[in-house]
Amino acid sequence: MPANPYKTLYFNPSIPVVKFSKMAAKFHNDKELKILEKCAELANFKVLPSNKINWYQRKKHKDHSIRIGTHVYYFIPSDVAENIKVTKDDEENDKQAMPGM
Repeated sequence: MPANPYKTLYFNPSIPVVKFSKMAAKFHNDKELKILEKCAELANFKVLPSNKINWYQRKKHKDHSIRIGTHVYYFIPSDVAENIKVTKDDEENDKQAMPGM
């Protein structure tokens, strides 16, 4: 999880506005993703990033898409998510798609 940008701003008030804005956006996007994952766990769903599933699955589950920042995540039932074939398994792509992981 990224550092809290508000604490950083408090201890370093001369931080550039653009840098603070990007830090805050990343911080809040990460918090939203954590909340989404917690909701998915409670509702017996899985959160899959859009770059992990093929175009047909994205089209099929478009009503369950959630945009966080510039990334799109799909809220898919666990039993259906087990049958979905993940398209990319690179760790590098995982880190890009799910910044909190």
